[in-house]
Amino acid sequence: PSPPLPHSSARLHNTKYYLLMLAADRLLLQSSIKDQAVKLKSKELDLYERNYGEIGLQSSVLASCAVVAMVELHVPEHVPPFVQMCFNISCILCLAANLNTIASTTTVTVLGSSLALRGPDGSMFRSVEAMNKERRTIFIYFGCGVIFAHFMAIAAAFVKMRPETAIAAACILSLSLYNILSSTRERFNKFWFTDQETIDFSDLWEVGPSARPDQLNRMKIDGVAGGNENSRSNV
Repeated sequence: PSPPLPHSSARLHNTKYYLLMLAADRLLLQSSIKDQAVKLKSKELDLYERNYGEIGLQSSVLASCAVVAMVELHVPEHVPPFVQMCFNISCILCLAANLNTIASTTTVTVLGSSLALRGPDGSMFRSVEAMNKERRTIFIYFGCGVIFAHFMAIAAAFVKMRPETAIAAACILSLSLYNILSSTRERFNKFWFTDQETIDFSDLWEVGPSARPDQLNRMKIDGVAGGNENSRSNV
């Protein structure tokens, strides 16, 4: 039979064992939290993809309306040149803004999902943050497309309608545009939050497989040092 371990050596052995168990439990807890964070970011990625897809779809409808208005709408000869110029320019601006929206939503969705699924470790968080930063630009493009669509409709009213009817239509469209802008501003203020208030899981993601041996070694070293100090104090 092996000789019994001294009291200090047995205590040191038990301390190292408990420290290793605590380190393993800690890493298991961090891994589970990390998995939950990845699931939350995956849901956020799907949310951005759906939202940007809807915005791109609406922009494609507005861009189609602008193209149809330029190609199919016949401008009578008695229409003043200034009205014709306003109509043509508003059609071009509406088309350009909505095409920029379509291009932005398409590139952000395709590149963001590709980075999240095929990128290196931590790409899910990086992709979601990048898609979140592109939100303001996409909203500006889409808002400009809606505004220019109203201008195009007002100009088309003066092209195709009698003056009194065109004025009434212009007033209705102006009220519609004002209502959209004011209500959108109220909604932005209602749902607005700063970047400091955003939940961030980057500190959890830094705990990766490469960090685990170092953590275990550090726990071992600390345990050995603590055990040596205890043995010295007992002596």
